[in-house]
Amino acid sequence: MREGTEHWRVIKPIIAKPKAPVVIEPGACHGQQTALMASVMKGGRLFAIEPDPRNIKTLRARKFPAWVSVLAGAISDHTGQATFYPSTGTYPGGKWTDWNASGSCRKPEKCLKHHTWLRFKDPIQVPCWTLDDFCRDHEIETIDLIHADIQGCERDLIEHGTEALKQTRYMNLEVSEGGGAYEGSWTLDDMLAHLPGWEVVTQYGPDVLFRNTR
Repeated sequence: MREGTEHWRVIKPIIAKPKAPVVIEPGACHGQQTALMASVMKGGRLFAIEPDPRNIKTLRARKFPAWVSVLAGAISDHTGQATFYPSTGTYPGGKWTDWNASGSCRKPEKCLKHHTWLRFKDPIQVPCWTLDDFCRDHEIETIDLIHADIQGCERDLIEHGTEALKQTRYMNLEVSEGGGAYEGSWTLDDMLAHLPGWEVVTQYGPDVLFRNTR
């Protein structure tokens, strides 16, 4: 998400209008989106969650406002420790020689066929939470936006965040229309089948914005 894009045009009012919005951002990566969202928030709380140690280092070096919390870990299907597959490889054109934006807590599958330059390092163990447990631990009662880029773990967020999602207004997820890019990952139809009461607001590229209609 970049300033000036349709994606940002849709997301901005969701978090800019409330006086103290609550945003949960699993898969914060390098923090560009974190900084953009934080810049229009009037206080509130923004939880930037990231499992890759390389990206955590970058996130913690950034100067975010006081309402941003950076947490090392992942949203998963359980709470405790999870196996994480860090990505690497040289992005076409050579701009990135250690691509660290495609790691997942689900085993890579079709993504290796679609992106032949992409590689994965030896798996590591990272802290993890279900969405419901994360919200209980941080005393989160209502959520204005979940903005997640978690490489196939969307199903874990949905299946193990049923209570939290009842109190969530909007959710932005990256969707693989072909499914199976990571082991067991869901298509958009799969997500909608497990999100009763939610509807699609808009889709921009692989990202889909959902709204809770209940």
